[in-house]
Amino acid sequence: MSGTNSNVTEIIYHQPGHLKGVTVIQEMDGKIFTGGRDGRICIWDEELEKEIACIYAHNTSITDIQRIFDTKYFVTTSQNLEIKLWSLKTLELLQSKRAHSSTIIGAKPWRNYIISASRDQFLKKWKLENNKLVEVDKVRIPDLERFFIADDIIITAHHNGLISIYRAEDLGFVKYLSVKPSTIIKAIKKASKDITEFQGKDSRHILQQFARVNGIPATICKITEYNIILGHVAGMISVWDKHKLKNREIVFLHGKNITGIEIKNNNIYSSSMDSHLRKSDFGTKQLIIQNKLEHRPISLSVLPSNKMIVGLESGEIRLYDESFNLVKKKDKIVPISSLCIMPKNVVIASRDGEITVLDITNLKLLSTKKLYDKSIQGIFYYDNRLICVGDNSTIHILDSDINILKTIELSKKPTKLYQVKRYIILTPNLVLDLQKDEIIKGEISKETEEEVVETSLYQINFSHGDSSIFINHNKLKTINHTDKDSYYPEEIIKALRVLVDSQNKMLYTRKNSDTISFLT
Repeated sequence: MSGTNSNVTEIIYHQPGHLKGVTVIQEMDGKIFTGGRDGRICIWDEELEKEIACIYAHNTSITDIQRIFDTKYFVTTSQNLEIKLWSLKTLELLQSKRAHSSTIIGAKPWRNYIISASRDQFLKKWKLENNKLVEVDKVRIPDLERFFIADDIIITAHHNGLISIYRAEDLGFVKYLSVKPSTIIKAIKKASKDITEFQGKDSRHILQQFARVNGIPATICKITEYNIILGHVAGMISVWDKHKLKNREIVFLHGKNITGIEIKNNNIYSSSMDSHLRKSDFGTKQLIIQNKLEHRPISLSVLPSNKMIVGLESGEIRLYDESFNLVKKKDKIVPISSLCIMPKNVVIASRDGEITVLDITNLKLLSTKKLYDKSIQGIFYYDNRLICVGDNSTIHILDSDINILKTIELSKKPTKLYQVKRYIILTPNLVLDLQKDEIIKGEISKETEEEVVETSLYQINFSHGDSSIFINHNKLKTINHTDKDSYYPEEIIKALRVLVDSQNKMLYTRKNSDTISFLT
């Protein structure tokens, strides 16, 4: 079944947030866009109160989200080979372009252009024409690791520590940026009073540990009116005169790689792989306040309200006030592994061994219960009971209140899970008889399997951690539960009809093939 089929109703159970680390945070049109290692782009209101929409943008980790200047378009890149162009108004995918031959590092706007970079060692320039990106120029840059844009210059950071400057106009090389080792050693000595990772160690030895052939690799960049601030590995920041391209200062704010920098009200907000968030005075670089997190922060943004959004390696998103008090958080989500329909509820099972019971009229949460330490492979309904099959080869038979009535241990791990009337197929030759609650040897014929598919009233799809129920409402209208060939008891037929009738009460709907949108 397909959600584009007019005879099919799609009921979506969507989990707001990210499955994996939050790599990008970007503010656009008063909304917060977050990109994750799960390939999702989540769109939030500024207070993280609700997720407005979610785009299943890429199949690999998001590396960039950027608006094209003075347009209603934005582009996304990930650790694959494509740049994608989207409408900011409709969130519709306008173009998916194979742009490089290796992982795309990112894409940045410059005037009416987009400049992209990849580990294929090419920097490419694209022009927006007729809602399409067209390549107009490129240059090969060896050992390219990251890049940033400041006004009309491109700053490229190399794996070997080199930092280069190119013109955005014609991608022509301008100069290299460099800092003397003695300057860095002085900065290490000064920082060793406060930074735990440096204490009791020789400054030259520390430099040798993280320096590459041509310097210290840059990881992040922030542009101000007069300065270029680069964050580096080992917690170093370098401050450069934006016009003269001369080094102003080298300072160590952290003991490990910088993952985020923001400048606001003469303060530096920084995050690091040392798990710290810090606010320091931009002039003196003195620490004002800090916060140690349970998980490493890998993205950072400061809003106009001075609140700070932090994306964690775990997939969690946090909102802090100016004093680093936690205002709001969005936990990481756990992928759904199975789903079944009951007379009054929809029940979902997750890869963390938890069962969630939802109201069938709007899919709002009613209760949750932890049943397994590992993933749940399948959950099924029969005769007012739930049958839950765990990844650990344990089957729990539950009543409608999720209390365990019986437990069955399997000698083999289930490999082929699906239900045919009163049987659950566990392996090619093992079946659970739901009338006797016993494991029996045997198999279901191919003809029976084909018949089940042919007469199916609904199908369930799992994608990007979410789930959809596709209901064939034409079949549902004509089915007669007294028909001996029907595979569905009367209470499930009624439940499916409730789902179809309640589709406008659900929290989320499909905006287009890539995007889930919040309804209410």
